[in-house]
Amino acid sequence: MESLLEIDIERGGKKIHTYESMLNAESGSKSIYSTYEYTIPIQLAKLVNLIEGEIVYKGSEKPLYGFSVIDSQRAVLELSSHEFQKLYGWSTDRAMIFTKVTTGKSPLVAIRVTNLKPGAVVLHGLRKEEVEPVAVKMAEVDRVPLVATTMDLDQIVQLLKKYSQYYARE
Repeated sequence: MESLLEIDIERGGKKIHTYESMLNAESGSKSIYSTYEYTIPIQLAKLVNLIEGEIVYKGSEKPLYGFSVIDSQRAVLELSSHEFQKLYGWSTDRAMIFTKVTTGKSPLVAIRVTNLKPGAVVLHGLRKEEVEPVAVKMAEVDRVPLVATTMDLDQIVQLLKKYSQYYARE
């Protein structure tokens, strides 16, 4: 690992600076409630079970290596497309949990217009039947799993972090 860093530094440190700007963007953005990276992935079915979610659209399932909790209203109003892509953290294979959603359309539009697609989208504060049909259609077009949950947000974050810590010890 150190050899790769040394090579990057000799070439001007572009890779190191890319990650540095990602970390600075994450800590400075008011639209990010929480972000977390897993060393061992969580499967979509397990995530849905933990957060008492309902699958709205199953999509293409893949292992999830983290999650980001995003204030949907702030993200849509304040972030450029480049800044929005930084919400993915270290991997796009993550659950993007959007809060403060009323129909689910805004987060799906934001994802639809970017070239990066998350491993799953969770709409916090909605039940399955409250998700706007056009949001479901956008998830289908991008084949992104779509989940709805009304569980308390702090509890979601706590459970998802606890899951990672439990499996990291095994």
